[in-house]
This record gives sequence, structure tokens and C-alpha cells, in this order.
Amino acid sequence: MWDGYQIYASAILFTSIVSAAISLIETRRNLISARDMAHYVCPITVIRNNQSQNISSEDLVVGDLIEVPECISMPCDAILIKGDCVTNESMLTGESIPVLKDALPNLADSSYSFIEDKRHSLYSGTLVMQTRNNALAIVSRTGWMTLKGKLVRSILHPKPNSFQFYADSIKFVLVMFVIALLGFCIIIPKSVSEGMDTPDMIDRSLDTITVTVPPALPAAMTIGVAFAMSRLKKKKINCTSPYKVSVAGKISTFVFDKTGTLTEDFMDFLCYNPASEGKFLGEGKALPALNDAMATCHSLTKIQGKLDGEAQELKIFESTGWRLSENREEDIKDIFENWAGQEDAISSHSGHISNQMSLLKPNALGIVHIFHFNSKVKRMAVVVKEM
Repeated sequence: MWDGYQIYASAILFTSIVSAAISLIETRRNLISARDMAHYVCPITVIRNNQSQNISSEDLVVGDLIEVPECISMPCDAILIKGDCVTNESMLTGESIPVLKDALPNLADSSYSFIEDKRHSLYSGTLVMQTRNNALAIVSRTGWMTLKGKLVRSILHPKPNSFQFYADSIKFVLVMFVIALLGFCIIIPKSVSEGMDTPDMIDRSLDTITVTVPPALPAAMTIGVAFAMSRLKKKKINCTSPYKVSVAGKISTFVFDKTGTLTEDFMDFLCYNPASEGKFLGEGKALPALNDAMATCHSLTKIQGKLDGEAQELKIFESTGWRLSENREEDIKDIFENWAGQEDAISSHSGHISNQMSLLKPNALGIVHIFHFNSKVKRMAVVVKEM
């Protein structure tokens, strides 16, 4: 404007304001959309003053005793203190394998750890597929403090990242500014020696800066990002960080950290080869204890009458020829009474497993307690009893 380019300068100013406003509006819409997707309210049964009452999940507070809802998502983080349930935590982990949760043991004497006691924790946003034995839980976290809340917060307010693209852009601008400053220092003495007027001197000096660093460059970049965000939105892709669009445009290869993301999720069990004193005994050699362990040491459960769980455990269990039944203690008596001449034997006790490995009489093992797999000790164990 100082140099008489009012129309050009006004066009740049108008373009910059409009593009910045569009970028701001799109970012705000995407943030609101992400917040609305994360917002979840459902009716929940809470026990207060020894009385059950139905309230909205928004009215839950830390310390409330609730009945674990079935076939709906958990509205809060909670500690399971009674019964057990099966959950789907794919929203948090990406794995759709059902996870068995059981009550926190020794509630009065034990200290609860949010990280270590995952087997006794129910997380907000995870689907409760099935509950057993009147499952009850104590609310531990609500709202933005839940694990789901932290995930949503990280989406709405991501941590600032330093990309090489922007670092190089800043270096480029700084180098060009230094060049302009050198030109400015050269022009001033020459202009003074030639007796140039002060307004003209300032005019020529500013030309060196505006020519070196184009004023329309930021506006052009912002317009490009705004158009990119609008195109992404048409494909139902929300962008909450506009400055990452330029970086995403340079990506040519994605690398996934899980083989399960790219491959099949099933497997087959071929055989086992037991060893003793450093020597293999031969494939498929009968080992009753090992066969019993393979049939009982797992976290499988039945969901709507269908056996479900981790693919590896499921295949190993199926290879043993055993059958699993839950929550019907009286059925195990019918198995032994009506067993003669049958080719299948099914036990029906809470966690009881039966097998017909011979034509003599079916075995039955009851799972008393499961010590779930622990990554620190690298093992899993079960306590069983013969029926």
C-alpha cells in the first residue's frame, strides 16, 4: 500500500482473512464433530442407600455402586467387585477378541492399581457382551478422566509435533530474511549518497523485503489447506490439525505395527511333541496331564451359546476333543447318567469341562480359579478339581 499497490495489497489482505476464517471454521466443525461422536449417555442402575434406582450415566459419581449393564457400552471406568463379565475392548486396543473380567479378589485387603489390575477393570466405551453372577462394579472414573476421555482429549488437543517440513520452511524464511536484510543495508548508504528522499528511500528498502519473502505465500498455503480439508470432509475424514495436511500430502508409505492388521486372524493346531530330559518323546504321545492342561488353561467363554476367545486358545482347546459348559451345575449329573452309548459328553457346570477320550466314562474337570496371563511373569495358570 505504501508503494501505491492498493488493489494488490487489498486482495492479499482479503484472501488472507477469508482463508484463515475458513480454516478456523473447518477446524471448529471437526472438533465439534469429534466431541459429539465421543459423547455417550445411557440409563444405568445404581445402588445408593441400599436401594436400586435407574439414573442417567451423566449423574454417576466416583464411588457409586452400579449393576454392570449387558450388551451396551460402559459409560464410565469401574472396578469389578462381584461376578464376572465378558467385554469387547476393540475401541481401545483394536483387537476384537473378547476379554474375560473377574471380580477383584480380597476387596477389603487389596489395593487397586489402574494399570496392573486390568483384569478387574471395566473401561468406558468398551462393550459389555455378557455378565454373570449379578456383576457389580464401583465407579472409579467419569467423564474426561476415563480412559476413553483421555483418548478423546488427545484427539481434540493433540500434542505439538515438530515436522521436518516446517523446520525447513522456517530455515528458508530466515535465510531469505537475512538476504533481504543484507540488501537493505546495501541500499541505505547508496540511497543516502545519491541524495534520495526519505520516503523513496523507505519505499525501495521495503521492496527488497517484499520481493524476497512473497506476502501472498502464507495466504496461498492456507487456501490450499482449506480446500484439502473440505475434500477430506466429503470422504468423512475429519481433520483437527490443519497444519498436518501438508505433511500428510508428502506421505507415500504406511507401516503398520501389528501383523494382525495385515494378515488372517485364524490358525490351526497340528500336534504337540512333549519332551523329557532334553529329548522329544514323539508327536502325539499320550500325556493325560498335558491334555488336561490344554483343555482347562485358557480364557475361553461362551457368548450366546458359542465358544469364543483368542484364536490360539480356541484352536488348542478344540484339538483336545473336550467340551465346555457354563452355569448349569445340574447338567453334569445328566451327562454321567445318560452317557452310555453316546459319542459326545458335555459337562454343564460353571467353568466345568468334560471329555470322552475313551469308551469307559467321561472325565469332568471344574475350573475353580483362573490366574490370567501376566506379561511380567510370562505365564498363566488355573486351579481345577476332578468331578
